Amino acid sequence: MSALSLQPTPPFVLERFFAAHEFSCKHALCSSDTEAVSLADTVARMSGDTRALWESLSLGYTETRGHPRMLELLAEDYDGLAPANFQELAPQEAILLTFAALLEPGDAVVATAPGYQSFFTCAEAAGGVVAEWRPRFDGGAARFDVADLERLCAAHRPKCIAVNFPHNPTGALPSEEEWARVVDVCDAHGAYLFADEIYRGLGRTLPAAAAAYGRGISLGGLSKSLGMPGVRAGWLAAEDDAFLTRVAELRARPPAPSEILRRATQIPRRRTTRRSARRRRRRF
Repeated sequence: MSALSLQPTPPFVLERFFAAHEFSCKHALCSSDTEAVSLADTVARMSGDTRALWESLSLGYTETRGHPRMLELLAEDYDGLAPANFQELAPQEAILLTFAALLEPGDAVVATAPGYQSFFTCAEAAGGVVAEWRPRFDGGAARFDVADLERLCAAHRPKCIAVNFPHNPTGALPSEEEWARVVDVCDAHGAYLFADEIYRGLGRTLPAAAAAYGRGISLGGLSKSLGMPGVRAGWLAAEDDAFLTRVAELRARPPAPSEILRRATQIPRRRTTRRSARRRRRRF
């Protein structure tokens, strides 16, 4: 794993736009979040033991990897993974620290584009050189052609293939057969597969990268599918313990209030498919 050495990054243009207009415009038509839930509703639906944790809450940190009960809930959602395969952290932080943990200066990253600016600039800040995997448009619908990915990987020999499915902003989502081919491409090049799965659970769901591939890394969170962006709560899932250990070395412990609010959602179960369970046998 890499040493932490981050380069200067350009301003986050989208966030600067939101800072200027998000709370002053009459109608917001560009939000990528679902409708946010209220704190009152979230507390009201807490189960007895979660409510007791909330009412006795200390405004401090929890354990480095995350609240033990929360890690257990996450493991229930990713077939074949254990609580030790998770690290809790804010999604934006997860993007930065994933690339900081994986990349050395000059390492190539192939990433789906266009997309969230930090998905590229955090890779570049960690010394990566980004090649964009852009969609094709067939009759107006966006589609990421795996043959294009294969050509990019042959040309750049990436350390990491970074994808966002369902894709923001086009909504493109591979079929399970295409997703299996993406995993095969990563396998052929010995590359990590970093999958931003922040929209997982909204509509059709692909097998999680962390459960489908020995070097797969899944990024999840509560902002999109569960309407809790202000909690700043998310997680990384991976079988690669050296990677998770390196991420833990680069960050502070999670905040207790976010942990308990996250637990109140009880993370809806979105099991991986039998096909993905078979594919997990392929390890590095």
